[in-house]
Amino acid sequence: MDERYLGIWIRQERLARNWSQEGLCKGICAVSYLSKIEQGKCRPAPEVLRCLFDRLGIEWVEEPETLQNLSEVIDGLYDAVFSADKERSEMLSQQLSESWETCRRTPFLLDGTLLLIWCGKMENPGDLGQYEGLMDERQQTLFLDISGQYDDLVRLHPGAFSFYMAGLYAYEKGSLSQAHEYLSRGYSLAAEEGRAFLMLECRVFLGNCCSNMGDFPRMNAHYQVARRLAQALKTPEAESIIQNIDYNIASTRLELGETEAAYGYFSRLENPSVMALHKLAICCEKLGKREEALAALDRAETAVDCLPPELGREICALVRFRLEHPDYLHDPAYGEKLLSCFEEMRRTLPSGYAGFHLPWVLEWYTENRLYKEAYQLLLDFPAYMQNITL
Repeated sequence: MDERYLGIWIRQERLARNWSQEGLCKGICAVSYLSKIEQGKCRPAPEVLRCLFDRLGIEWVEEPETLQNLSEVIDGLYDAVFSADKERSEMLSQQLSESWETCRRTPFLLDGTLLLIWCGKMENPGDLGQYEGLMDERQQTLFLDISGQYDDLVRLHPGAFSFYMAGLYAYEKGSLSQAHEYLSRGYSLAAEEGRAFLMLECRVFLGNCCSNMGDFPRMNAHYQVARRLAQALKTPEAESIIQNIDYNIASTRLELGETEAAYGYFSRLENPSVMALHKLAICCEKLGKREEALAALDRAETAVDCLPPELGREICALVRFRLEHPDYLHDPAYGEKLLSCFEEMRRTLPSGYAGFHLPWVLEWYTENRLYKEAYQLLLDFPAYMQNITL
């Protein structure tokens, strides 16, 4: 074990007690020495460690059986995370979380911290960068992802997981060509590494990229591969992915003006989400089914979705406004609601949400002769204007 890891643990224990460095090390060592220990910049002298441990009232765990059990959980969780096996990741991260009080007093402290942060079971303390020099390849891969350093991630650790995560980030930011490049590389590497779940995830998001670019043939090709992978895996997560593929295909059909086909899908859903009802309302709006559109929006008020509830209501309210105000394009209240909601989507959601609403924003700008604003928006969303009709 590298004794420098002990500095991370000592710092965590000190902060958990709200002690200052001066309070912990008084009569034991200099504050500057403790600071170096906590930053992993030196291997502390054994006698200093013993005194610090005694003052903290805790001890380092070294039982072989305990360390072996933790090692198996840690190794398994790394493999599940890097394979995009979400069900196994959830199970093992829960085990690790339940063992945290023991884990934090072992050489697996840094592994456990990074894994629990990545799995959403621990808050990011925000100061992990000071320990980067102590990290091995697995640890640094998670750290670079957690800290959003995707250029360094794919450069230093060019594996399937790294390209997948960099691709997701580019996709969420609307850099669709870059996302497609990263995800394609991630898929190829995942096949080489034998990570079937990661292959599935890469294909799904490759399809999503093409969907957002209005490229229906390529989208459909990626989704066909993803569907076959999901059917072969036969897990609840894979089944959910198939449902998402069907949803995305119908949404893309709606964007491309194939309203009847989209309506056929959304009108048959048994337990539609808020966004599915939103798209059903838009289908009905375009097809002149006003009462059915309003009924769908009424159902959306009590439906569930992954979106923040307030934002989901605002998105649905835009459709209701158009249905209830035929002259909406000349109503400043509509423009204010539309632009406010659009900016919130751009700020908080993946780019596809704003891209879907882009035609209505352009419609508003054009009708109100805001041509400069419309032009700037086209510069921001060049890919979305291909094959999109209102």
